[in-house]
Amino acid sequence: MADGCLQLINEDQEIQASALKSSAENWRLEDWDTDYNIVTLCGEPGSGKSTLGNALFDAQFSVSQDGKSTSSSEGVWMSKVSGMNVLAMDAAMMAASDSGKGWTCRLRNHVFVTAVSSVFIVNVNESTFKKDSYSNVVFLLKHIFSAHLALFGRRHKTLLLFAIRDYTEQTTQTKLRSILATYIKSAWDRVKKTVKGKKRSANDFFDYSIVALPSKLDAPDEFDAAVAQLRTR
Repeated sequence: MADGCLQLINEDQEIQASALKSSAENWRLEDWDTDYNIVTLCGEPGSGKSTLGNALFDAQFSVSQDGKSTSSSEGVWMSKVSGMNVLAMDAAMMAASDSGKGWTCRLRNHVFVTAVSSVFIVNVNESTFKKDSYSNVVFLLKHIFSAHLALFGRRHKTLLLFAIRDYTEQTTQTKLRSILATYIKSAWDRVKKTVKGKKRSANDFFDYSIVALPSKLDAPDEFDAAVAQLRTR
């Protein structure tokens, strides 16, 4: 079992300095030196990213109840993964706008997690590829890319692992990769860049891969098996 979880940034995007200090002390992070990875789970609010994080990392992130589509994890939460030199973060990086149309960016959350993460697990439902909600993915990626360029501005590689949820095989994984490539390019094209940056592509800064996960509700055994396999990657 993971050793609990701590809120590093609250719902008002305020950094909790005491939580950062206590996590380092209680989890004895100094023993790791620099030999560790930070993995951030992100995605549309209510998409099940926290549920995936709990299954994958044996964490205790808050999850939505009664099928609500609203986010249950506000701010940024961190959990130490048992048996691995890994810290998992559950980050609220986008929220519905006040008008209820479109999304707003949680800028401080984006900047914080982009600065420290070596892997982003982007939680995306397979149905996203069949309707107009692709813009949600592009919106999220655009702000990750923008924060990355602002922080690093160089060829610092980060992995984007797209977790395709409720996968039914109606869309082949080859087709999913092709669609995601267009999402990535679309997001990259929307990012403001320097003259030098305009000569580079997203592939200069990010690697990406996908993993297909069956429905946790309709095929729990298959979901657990897929998550167990993902844990070994």
